[in-house]
Amino acid sequence: MVRDGLTGLLFASKDVHDLSSKIRLLLADRDLRGRLGAEARKVVEAEYSLQTHGAALLALYQSVVNPLKEQNRVGV
Repeated sequence: MVRDGLTGLLFASKDVHDLSSKIRLLLADRDLRGRLGAEARKVVEAEYSLQTHGAALLALYQSVVNPLKEQNRVGV
């Protein structure tokens, strides 16, 4: 979910030095923290809104139910 340099910072898996450097960078740069946070909020509001989440769930539900309805018609 993190978009490196846009909504947050990624670090190499199991690399404590890389993680430490990213934390130090964020601690030292208030503007960077603000930009990353603001962009992350935009992404969440656009991609994970209640409406978007509801529409995705409804589409998933319909994709499961509709094939079952088609199978029932064939078997009748």
